[in-house]
Amino acid sequence: MERAVLLCDDDVIRSEHLPPSLQMIKRDDAGVAKRTLTAVIENTEKELIVDALKKCSGKQRQAARELGITERILGYKIKKYGIHPKYI
Repeated sequence: MERAVLLCDDDVIRSEHLPPSLQMIKRDDAGVAKRTLTAVIENTEKELIVDALKKCSGKQRQAARELGITERILGYKIKKYGIHPKYI
């Protein structure tokens, strides 16, 4: 909620102010939240990578160390999720 409040320009919090993991929730016909384990894991992984890159000022080697993965794996995941380290 703090993130949403900080990102919100007006008095209404919209889905774009929420973390990606909350934006991607699918709903079934009855309006009940429906998420797959894979989607939850991917969204969480992407958020962790983006957070690490922000913390490390976009430096992939440092972010990989922070995450406990190799630079090669980080590079693969950056490409997979369409993350642009230069713009973080």
